[in-house]
Formats: sequence, structure tokens, C-alpha cells
Amino acid sequence: MRGRAQALPSTRLTREQGREVPWLRRCLLLVGLLLLLLGADACCYRVALPVEVVSQAGTTTLLVGSQRLSLGHLAPLIGLRLPSQDPALHEYQIDGSDSTNNFTLDSSYIHSISSSWYYRFQSWMRDLEGSSRWRNLEVWSGQHLIRAVAWPASSTTVSLPGSTTLRLHLELQRPETPRSLILMTASGGMLQITLDRNNRSLSLIWLTSELSSQEETGSAQPMRAVFFPLDAAPFGAEVIDTLVRSLLWATALLLLLTLVSGALTSISFFGCQWLVIARRPLISPPMSQERSGGAHSRKRPWFTFRGASRSHVLPDVLTGWWRRLTTALHPLALLALIGSLGYTLWIARVEYNGQPHIYDAAAYVFAAKMYAQGRLAVPQPPTPDLFPGPFMVQFAGRWFAQYPPGTALTLVPGFWLGLPYAVEPVLGTFALLGIGLIAARLYNRTVATLTVVLGVSSPFYSYLAASYLSHTITLFYLVWGFWSLLRFQQEHKLWGLPLAALCFGLAYLTREQVALLYIAMLGGATLFVAWRRWRPWPSSWLRALLASSLILLLFFTLDLLFNLALTGDPLITPRELFFAGDRWGFGQGIGFYGVHTLATGLVNLDEQLTILAIDLFGWPFYLTLALPLLPFVSGRSHATDWLLLAGTAAIALAFVGYFYHGIYLGPRYLYETLPFLLMLSARGLVALAQSEQAVARRVRQVLRGHSASRAAQPQHETAVSAPTTMEQKPTAGSSLVGLSGQGSRLTALLFVALLACNVLYYTPRQISLYQNYSGLPAGTQIDLQAIYQPPVHHAIVVTSDLALYDFVLFALNDPLLQQGDIIYARASEPEEFARLRRAFPGRPLYFLEIGPHGQVNYLPLS
Repeated sequence: MRGRAQALPSTRLTREQGREVPWLRRCLLLVGLLLLLLGADACCYRVALPVEVVSQAGTTTLLVGSQRLSLGHLAPLIGLRLPSQDPALHEYQIDGSDSTNNFTLDSSYIHSISSSWYYRFQSWMRDLEGSSRWRNLEVWSGQHLIRAVAWPASSTTVSLPGSTTLRLHLELQRPETPRSLILMTASGGMLQITLDRNNRSLSLIWLTSELSSQEETGSAQPMRAVFFPLDAAPFGAEVIDTLVRSLLWATALLLLLTLVSGALTSISFFGCQWLVIARRPLISPPMSQERSGGAHSRKRPWFTFRGASRSHVLPDVLTGWWRRLTTALHPLALLALIGSLGYTLWIARVEYNGQPHIYDAAAYVFAAKMYAQGRLAVPQPPTPDLFPGPFMVQFAGRWFAQYPPGTALTLVPGFWLGLPYAVEPVLGTFALLGIGLIAARLYNRTVATLTVVLGVSSPFYSYLAASYLSHTITLFYLVWGFWSLLRFQQEHKLWGLPLAALCFGLAYLTREQVALLYIAMLGGATLFVAWRRWRPWPSSWLRALLASSLILLLFFTLDLLFNLALTGDPLITPRELFFAGDRWGFGQGIGFYGVHTLATGLVNLDEQLTILAIDLFGWPFYLTLALPLLPFVSGRSHATDWLLLAGTAAIALAFVGYFYHGIYLGPRYLYETLPFLLMLSARGLVALAQSEQAVARRVRQVLRGHSASRAAQPQHETAVSAPTTMEQKPTAGSSLVGLSGQGSRLTALLFVALLACNVLYYTPRQISLYQNYSGLPAGTQIDLQAIYQPPVHHAIVVTSDLALYDFVLFALNDPLLQQGDIIYARASEPEEFARLRRAFPGRPLYFLEIGPHGQVNYLPLS
């Protein structure tokens, strides 16, 4: 059996070699694919957002795609101005900052690095100059085209003929940041039209009102705004183009590696042949097989027990556990996990000050404090309007959070221990460990180790795992549910199904929609495979399936009982009480803006993919998503790869139906795709290494055959020039992470360079961005230590700043306000101060003042 097992790798290698495409044909295929993708990219660029202004019979109409908006009776149009825009202003910049939701973008910093080669490379890669750019300007007077400009420059003014029949046509290429155009009328009016996809707004603002006349020409209309966008095509084209360009870069990487590897192999081959001829008399006999085997047998494992017997040092259970763990993962991956835990704890404690800094997290912390006290809800505060907690529901005399209980319940042990900020970093570390163990089961040790290395190096993971949001907790439950399903499917462990049901049930109580997607995808796939392989099922399996179904049913019932206890109706969630429009779907009455369309869903997806490409690994833009696509481009994909790709696509596309992009600390709605993305990225690196090795083998075979055909060589020369055993065997997995073997040095070099982009630039920039983090927009200075360690006690502290209250102060309250040392409220009027004094007698009242440089002052109110 042992000899048979040792023979398997050689057989596998032979089969892989049989499927390898010749070097020249591979290059031609990759060039053809590259040209095809360039054509697809050009097609995506052709899909732009058309904008027209039509003035006819004294009435002016604006058309934006299929939207039609009457501008009323305007004086004749005499000019069109295209305002300039700061080139540093984009929705998401190279350093992960944004101008859409968190407002962390620092234009002065971006200008300071805009001349660097790294910024210019990424700007070229993303074609930032081509985003939100006007093109194909046409001016028609009647049926005559009087002016056409393919690429109108910004900050230019185009003179118009002022005729009564006029049509302006423009196209907005790759709509991203807000873009404006200004119409100038003969009566002095200037009307600014702004298209803002992120804020769902098409706004009309009169910069200068028109002068009225006896004919009522140009009666100025008030500022107004309508919902935008309605047309899905331009934004769908942007999403498709992101994927096309990621495939393009994956293809370009593979082609470049093929060419360079082939060239280096040729140079190495001819150099070796020259050395063989030059040193022929000095060649010594090859090492005997016995000596080689002896050297191999003397290699020691990474860790051994010395001195006493192993059983006297550690229990057999622990040694067996350690052996299984290090079989699945390289020990350095485990050290990386420990280092990642320390780094994430540092972020949570030092950069975040151990506090929440977003509305959702503040509500989770408040709920966890209630649950830690054994309460599902607390009495409504005596002055409820002065405690506008974010996402908190005041209903039927009670006060509670709008979210399911899973996140807050998981945080409760942290509050009991006095270390609430440590809960999610610990769970995140175990989630990464679970992802690595899953990768080892689906693939091998190399892929598993790379998966963990990629996970611990991800800024997206680190900064979200340090927060109080629900995503890391959900990820922890989903990952170990996934692992349990694999134990059932691969090893027939009957406990795997009930444990998976328990984990998925806890995930359902944390984030319902994502948990249901996982249950449908992974549970369905597992049961389908088991049904195909082992029909009929043993009765013990059917009992395990029944137990799992009952466990899931229990969690669904608990969710209904939770609703019943808080809202009085099992089918009405606290979220619906807080805001009835917070639901999935398309149409009227959905979301913050009152409407959700397919177009806005695609805008959300485009924004999520954009920040994902920046924040996932901190690498150059398209290389992030190119890596997971490499197994498919290289032709080395397996069924498991397609399953992981389908899981990623399912979750991403599902959120097209949600009205909000949710971007905070990265695309957090895509956080649960991390298992799929990390494993596919690791597979991409391994596929690239295997492709490099295959190219080197094929080139050596061709050159060796060509050399042999020119002249016969003596037997000892053939033996010397023959490839070594190490060259013939695939080297992936033979080194630390499986990439630095003899045949995949270029892949290892690429991986090191990508990690350097993160370590040398992106992560240090994140540390700077989140220093003394409050959640408030960039440029807002505040001494948080003066708030978290206040000089006053047994007091009421008020502020008039709602953002400061929701982001920083509210979560500091005790749910039973009177039991807290300090009560934080939002108030600004003397009448409100008086109400607080009556509600909480015996407490002095202070007004929290923030100075111009962030200094915090507690002003006593008499």
C-alpha cells in the first residue's frame, strides 16, 4: 500500500503533463483571449448615460436616459458650461478612503501622492480620468448640427446660438462621482443640473435667477430634485467591465508569466549545456540512491518532543489534535493567526478605543448591555425624545434595538468579563482558522496555508473584525457550519449535520438573509452529493438529518418568539417598527430614498466591487480580483472552484436587491464571501505556480528534443543533462507556502511584491486613517480620551450635535440610565435642560463643547 501511495504523485504528474498545452499554442490562446477581453472592455465603454436638453416652442425639457423632466419656460439658451472637478475626488481612492458614506477622503493627501509612480499606475489601471467624463457633445439647431466635440474639456463654456429650437446632446461615460452642467439663458439665468448616483439625486439649482419680463419668460423655478437613476444599462456595464478588466489582468499576468518563464528556462537550459561541455572532465558520479534516501530520512519534523516520552509531556488528545492541525496547516500559518489576533486586538483597543463608532454597532452594544443584565428590553426613558439612539426602537413603553439578538448575545460574555472589544477579534481569528481547515479539506495544505496568510494580511478582515458589527460573528458561525458539513460529507461524521444546523441557526439569529443563502447553497450541495453517493441513506443518517431539521426549526421559532416578545406580533420584526422601508425588493416605499430600482442596485454592486478591489488585500486595483479568476483563466479549475465562485456571486447579486450599499470599513455586506474569496485567491496563486512549472517543463522538453536531434550525446552527458527528480515533481507545496519551489520563483516573486504593496503602503495608511477614530467625517478633530475618561461623575452630559451623540456618546449610556455614572443626552434648549433635571434629579448638568482643535470642554449649566 505504501508503495502504491508513493506512486500516485508520479501518475498524477503524467496526466497533468498529458493535458498541458504546448508553449507556443498557450501563448497564442492567451493573446486571443486578451484581444477578446479588450473588445469586451471597449463594448462596455460604449454604454454611456445619455443626457439631452431640448428647447422647443418656448419649453425646455431635460432627458437623462429614460427620465424626462420639464424645466418650464426658459429664455433662449446662450451657453453651456461644464464645471471642473478636483481630479482627486472619486468615490473610493487608492488608500481606501471615500467621499460617499464615511467621508474619509483627504484631497490634500491624494494631491500630495498624485505624482508618485504608484498612484499614477493605479490611476491608469482604473482609468480614473475616464470616470464621470463628458463625451460626444453635439449642438443641434433645428435639423442642423452646428457643433460637435468628442471630448469636451472640463471648465469650458460652449456658446449656443440662442435659437428657439435647440437640442444639446451629451454622454456621461462611466458615471461615478457627481457631475454637473450649467445652462445659461439670455435673461441672465444659470441653471445647474447635477447627476449624483450615490445620493440618488438629479438636482436642479438656480445659481442665478432669471430676470422676469412681461412675457413671463424665464420665471425661475425653485430648487428641486428627483430620484436618479432609473436606467440600469450604464451601471450594469460598469459592473461587467470591472469583471472583464479583472479577467483581462488575470490573462495578462498568465501571458507575461508564460513568456518570461519560457525565456528564463531557455536561457537556463543553454547555460547549463555550456557548463556541461566546459566542465565535462570534472563531473562526479551521481549520488547513490541509498545515500539520497538516507539524507531524506534524516530530515526532522518541524516540531518534536525530546527528553521524556510524548505521553508524559502532553496528553495524547492534545498531541493528536496538534498533529492533525499541523497536517492541515503549516505551523507558520498558526503563528500568523496569533499575530493577526494581536494586531486586531490592538486596532479594537487602541485605534477604536474599545468603543463602537457606527449606528449599527452602537445599537448592538446597547442591546448587549441589556442582555447582560438579563433584560430583553428596558423601560422607555422618561424624556424619550432626548435619547435618539441610533436604530433603537421606543415602543409600548419599552426601549430595544431593531436587530436580531444573535450579535448582542454573542457579545454578552465580553461584557461580563469586562473585555467586550475582544470578542470579535477572537471569533474572527477562529473564523480564519476554520477557513484554513476547510481549504485543507477541499484542496491541500498549500492552498490552506495560503488561504490563512491571505486572510491575516487582509485589511478588510482586520478592521472589520475589530468592530462591534455583526459580520464577524456571522462569519464565525457560518465557517464552522461549513466545516461541520464537510466532516459529515467526507468522513460520515453523524454529528456534523446537527452541529452545522446549530451554527447556521446561530448565524440566522445574527444575519438572517446571509444565513439563509449559506443554508441553501452549502446545505443543498452537501445533501445532493450525499444523496448521489450513498443511496439509500442509512437510517442513522436520516436520524441525523431529522435532528438537524429540528434544530433549524427551533431557531426559526426562537426568532418568531423574539418578535412576539418585543413587537407583539411574531411576523413583525423590530426593524419594521423602526423603519418600514428597510426591506429587500424593488419599487416604491423601499429604502431611505423612497424607491429602489435595478439601476440603484447595480450602483451599489459597482461601489461594493470597487472598494473590495481596494480594501480586500491592499493590492493594485484589478490584481485583487484577478487572482481568484486565475484558476479559470489558466484552465486548472475544479468543481470546487466553481462552487466557491457561485457562492461569491450569489451573495453579491443578492444585495442588488437591497437599497443600501452598507460600505463601512470596506464592503461589509460582502464580508461573508471571505471564505470563498480567500480560497479562490489561494487557488489562483497555486494555479499560477503550476502554470509556470508547466511552461518550464514544456520548454525544456522542446529544447532537449531539439538538442538531441542535432547531435547524439554520450550516455554520461545525457545523464548529467537530464532533469533532476526535483524538477520533474511539482514543487507546489514543497516549501513554506508552496510557491518558492524551483519551478515557481516568478509566482513567489509576484506574491511577495503584492504583499509588499499592502505592508509598505496600504496598512500603514489604514493605521493613520483610523488613529483616534470616531466615525465622524475626515477632518473632524476630537479628543476622545477626554470623553471616554471624563472629569465629571454622577452627571448628565448633553450635546446639540446629533452626529457626535450617535457616533460617540449614546453607546456609553447604561440601558437603565439611572444606574450609569454619566447619562448622555441630546439637548440644546433651556426647556430640554429643565426636563432632564426633573427626570434625573440630583445630577449636575454639563454641556459638551468641542473646540476648534478637538479639545473637549465640560461646561456646567446652571
